[in-house]
Amino acid sequence: MVTSTLPPSADTSVSDPDKLTETLIEFPDNRLLVELCGEFDRNLADIEQKLGVQILRRGNQLVIIGDEPTTKAAEDMLTHLYERLEEGRTVEPA
Repeated sequence: MVTSTLPPSADTSVSDPDKLTETLIEFPDNRLLVELCGEFDRNLADIEQKLGVQILRRGNQLVIIGDEPTTKAAEDMLTHLYERLEEGRTVEPA
């Protein structure tokens, strides 16, 4: 899994784009990524709503856009959930 922080994107819809960060997470196993995202990317939508971030899916990568603390929280959550899947455990909407 590879992560990096990118400069903020110009096309975001959050109130103060100067305070936005983008974090890129790359996942090696697309099958596990599909499970992580959930049916119709429902798991990603739940995380977006609860943390106030935007998550874009690009192939085997996820880009998280938001302010620094919430972006980091989303990255930590997604990384943890992916590790659960690598261990053979499930990810559920709780």
